[in-house]
Amino acid sequence: TNSVITRKRFPALNAEENLPPTITLDAPANNEVLALHTPVLLSASPEDEDGSITNVTFFVDGSAVGAVSNAPWNWQHSISVAGIHQITAVAAD
Repeated sequence: TNSVITRKRFPALNAEENLPPTITLDAPANNEVLALHTPVLLSASPEDEDGSITNVTFFVDGSAVGAVSNAPWNWQHSISVAGIHQITAVAAD
């Protein structure tokens, strides 16, 4: 599976450090062949050790294609151009 770890750090006064969430892309499977113009499920499993997930954004070839703000962390997307594509997900807390 592909995974993207979000590493966002913001300065805070008199506060404990916020650990970044982690995320695993569950679907589609790595190297899965997808049909053009057919909805495909993008699914992710985010985790945040010291808080809660506020949203998950899905990307295809670096462009955001959808975001969800609650579980299940799923999005439907159709691929419209033939070729090899990189699908990733980023979690925010």
